[in-house]
Amino acid sequence: MSHQKKQKKKPHQQDVELPITPMLDMTFQLMAFFIATYHPAPTEGQIAMALPLDKQTSKSATPTEQNEDLDVKSSVLVIVRSESGGISGLAMRRDQTNEPINYDSLKDLEDALKKVAQQEGKGKEVVDTTLKISADNRLKYVHLVEVMDACLRAGFTKLGFEANEAQAANRP
Repeated sequence: MSHQKKQKKKPHQQDVELPITPMLDMTFQLMAFFIATYHPAPTEGQIAMALPLDKQTSKSATPTEQNEDLDVKSSVLVIVRSESGGISGLAMRRDQTNEPINYDSLKDLEDALKKVAQQEGKGKEVVDTTLKISADNRLKYVHLVEVMDACLRAGFTKLGFEANEAQAANRP
């Protein structure tokens, strides 16, 4: 007996060829399909806003430099107070002479705004009056958007912002 190691015969290995051309064809067909069927989401709704004029800028600028459209008169002012970023108080004032009326919740404010919108709009669905919002600088943006949404649901489509007088007086 011979003690030779038996070598197993290895099966002849063939190189595997990947057909690249059909894969590239399929890739380009899929890409063309997705490009052709892609429909981007519509942009979010635009809100007409009038930003407040800075008191220092308005004094130094000449009348031709000022954009007079931004100094919009409003008969409705919503006051939003904040202590820690959230809404700590809500109030609404009609006309400059009236005292603000405080509200406990955003829903109560929205209901009051709907009544004002009915009076201002005289039965129209959309009120042409500009509503201004005066908010503390500590208020988080998400809560400001909630207030803006309540104003829009009430029927006010023209929103503006007014500088908070108490905070403006404390600035250097």
